[in-house]
Amino acid sequence: GLSEGDAGGDGELQEPSEEQKQRIEYESKIPIRIRYQQFTEFTSYTFEMPTLAGYETMKGGFKQGERLIEALKSIDSWWDDIPGELFLVAIVNSKGAQAKKKGDLLYDPLKLQDDLYSIRSESIYPGDSPTGCFVGDQEKRVGIFVNYALQPFTDYLYVAILYDENSTYVEKQQYSRQIQRFLELEEYRLLCLSASAIAKYLFIAIEIINEELLQVLNSFKTTDLSFAERKSALERIIDLQNRSETLGIGIRDRFGASEAYGNVVLRRLDRMNVEPAPGTQNFQGVVRKRLEPALRTYRSAGERLDETTDAVARASNLLRCQIDLDVQEQNDNLLILGTILSVSSFSLAILQFLEKVDVL
Repeated sequence: GLSEGDAGGDGELQEPSEEQKQRIEYESKIPIRIRYQQFTEFTSYTFEMPTLAGYETMKGGFKQGERLIEALKSIDSWWDDIPGELFLVAIVNSKGAQAKKKGDLLYDPLKLQDDLYSIRSESIYPGDSPTGCFVGDQEKRVGIFVNYALQPFTDYLYVAILYDENSTYVEKQQYSRQIQRFLELEEYRLLCLSASAIAKYLFIAIEIINEELLQVLNSFKTTDLSFAERKSALERIIDLQNRSETLGIGIRDRFGASEAYGNVVLRRLDRMNVEPAPGTQNFQGVVRKRLEPALRTYRSAGERLDETTDAVARASNLLRCQIDLDVQEQNDNLLILGTILSVSSFSLAILQFLEKVDVL
């Protein structure tokens, strides 16, 4: 494991650094299975590895997962070169648990809280109870416990999985599929919530457009506006119309996609047979409590955008009509003036003719 550059000036080998020790450990001792999956909306990388000696506890398993991630980040620039936006980094630790009967798992909520809390942070925040649930059939249930409310300072999502320690190989494969469904659900949930910042920006942009539109409409109350002033107001409204239409081009599609992701999450929650885990926060309640307000916000933002776009369009049509009426009035005045000039010219011609006749 040591290169020639590790030798000191006196010919003795230097002690490897902590980072080098981690690399040596992960390269030589840990069999890792890597699974790459390409979905329509996202791509996932799964690194599966057994528990090392000294990391047998639930908290130790999370620490081992953190060390794996640090080792991955140290491999040249692989981590930073992952294409797209990194949405979710989850450390999943599964342990067998005793069961009073088939599917009735024994667990300690306070112990789980300690395992899931303060893994990286040194905060003295006491933490809340973990978010948990049981999924699957009654006799083949698996417990899923997540640190949604426990670790506001962490970089990762920590997931503790409990299953019957006497489960068969086939049952463990079924549990693995349940865990995969949960992670996919979490990814869709984050994709749905990712549009929240866009919704906040949209409300601010709509409010600015509405204020400017109100200023233009208030200027209509003045009856002695000149043609140039009306034309300037029309130009402002056309600018507002362009801005509102530009907002709607990309945002409507984004909100539509977010609502679709949210509906996927809600349907999967129904299909997963989610049951509350006593002593923990209700998983389904936490997910719905965060998801449903976001979906209502997206619908409200879309409706506000449509209302603003329609209001700007109506104001534009109104001002165009007023300008058309002004132009028509000017044309009528010009026509009357032209008629008067024509009559005057005709009268002058007759007088000149009569004067010539008198001379003759």
